[in-house]
Amino acid sequence: MGVMKEKLEAVMNEWNKEDEVQTNKKVPLSKKIIDYVLKNPNTTALQVTNYIMRTYPDTVKANISSILKQLSDRNHLEREYYFDTVAHRSSYKYRVPSEAKKQELEAVRKAEDKASKERLGKMRLQAEAARAAKAAKKEERLKAPEDVGTGVNAGLSAALPAPKRNSAQEILDSLSITQAREVYDELKKIFGG
Repeated sequence: MGVMKEKLEAVMNEWNKEDEVQTNKKVPLSKKIIDYVLKNPNTTALQVTNYIMRTYPDTVKANISSILKQLSDRNHLEREYYFDTVAHRSSYKYRVPSEAKKQELEAVRKAEDKASKERLGKMRLQAEAARAAKAAKKEERLKAPEDVGTGVNAGLSAALPAPKRNSAQEILDSLSITQAREVYDELKKIFGG
């Protein structure tokens, strides 16, 4: 019985080691793609997709093309356009750039990022200036509503006579006795008394 127990423990230990090795081998998909392209330079996106789907069937197919694009944007892969005359379709070929090429591409990307940030900063300043000008213009319009002699209302102010301002005494003097009585009754209703 002791021999059987030892053999069983040895097999169990071996299985545990295999499980540990398998769990430690979880490699990110991007690393798998880079390794494949490194072994197969000038490979197409379709070849990469077929390899990954064949080798790692649990991978989502739609993720592969986006990861290829991200890797090329971040200069981990070089991407070159080509037209497949047999299949009559456009695609890209991928290869891993040399260190010198990586540094050159990284410098170009950083310069583009810097230029983009400068453009964005300039656009923000222009937008702030435009908002300030718009607010000042609105404030100016709100401050002087009596100034109707500008813009569209310029002809209107010249055509209309100036409004006549009457004092309370002038209004009372112009009323007849019946009109004055009606005004009195209305004011009494409004103010009470």
